[in-house]
Amino acid sequence: LHGIGTEIDYQVAFQYYYHLANQPKGDNKGNDKEFYRESAIIKLAKMYELGLGCEQSISKCEELMNQLNIDKEWFKNMVL
Repeated sequence: LHGIGTEIDYQVAFQYYYHLANQPKGDNKGNDKEFYRESAIIKLAKMYELGLGCEQSISKCEELMNQLNIDKEWFKNMVL
């Protein structure tokens, strides 16, 4: 997403976040998995909002925000 060690490529970043966001929820062996999944969903929502690596879609952004009950004011000020 930020091009650390490589060029910035929003489409590749979007694909990686999309894949991570659609992983099954964590279990006893992977408690941190849910944290990374939720982080990916938040970043996907912001990418949909801004149209980075995907077609801009406010409705998909809001759908993801509602999935995690994200505070809209916090999200508005969030920086990728």
